Amino acid sequence: MRSSPVSTRAFVGAFSHVAIDSTMHADMAPLSPWSKSNELLGAISIGELHAVCVAAGFLGVAAWFMLRLWARRQRRVS
Repeated sequence: MRSSPVSTRAFVGAFSHVAIDSTMHADMAPLSPWSKSNELLGAISIGELHAVCVAAGFLGVAAWFMLRLWARRQRRVS
């Protein structure tokens, strides 16, 4: 069975969201039901986590604009 791009993105998004939330929320248990501990808590400060998220957002927007520009140029060439 082959996974679709949507299901792959949903899988990555869900698990990355749990991992990111686990670094800042004490009530998270990312490996539940196998473990109730949260080893990721405090792995990075809240300020650093926010900075990484903002930087990732800017990189994502920049990549999106670059892909749009590239696609527009490809349409002109063909």
